[in-house]
This record gives sequence, C-alpha cells and structure tokens, in this order.
Amino acid sequence: MGEAYDVIIRKLICIQNLLILDLILSRGVQMKTKVKDLTVIELRNLISDTVRASMEDVLEDMVAFSSEEYLHSIKEAREDHKEGRTKQLEEVFDIE
Repeated sequence: MGEAYDVIIRKLICIQNLLILDLILSRGVQMKTKVKDLTVIELRNLISDTVRASMEDVLEDMVAFSSEEYLHSIKEAREDHKEGRTKQLEEVFDIE
C-alpha cells in the first residue's frame, strides 16, 4: 500500500509546483512577456489544464487504491508478468 501512497504524493507535489509557478506568473509579470513561444496567459492556461487533469488522476488513483479488489488484481498481474504468463498484443488481437 505504501507504493500507492508514494504515487499519489508525487503527483500532489507536481501539482503543488505547478500552482506555485502559476502564482509566480500571476504576480508582477506583464501580459506581453513571453516564455519561449507562449504568452504568460497561454502558459497559465496550460498550467491550469495540467493541474485539472492531474487532480483528476489523483482522485482516480485514490479511489482505485482504496479498493482491495483492484490492489489484488495489480498484485496478480505483476505475478503473471514475472512468471511469463503474458501474451503479445498481436496475439491478443490476432494481428500479423
């Protein structure tokens, strides 16, 4: 279960860093200033979209990791992979 929490914590730290960057950009930066080829507004919109998507990922992870059935299926899948009980994509979809 510790690994699951580590994943969530790392994602939350990334979100925090993005929010800090957005705060920095919102203070004292003129709107005509550009970062690479993006205007500050475009960069802030990009940050906002990324934070929103990351928060959705974190919430999905929290729900998934709170399910014993889901955690058991991950453990089982890892054991299958380790023992070589896997199929190639071409085999599953009958692709030549």
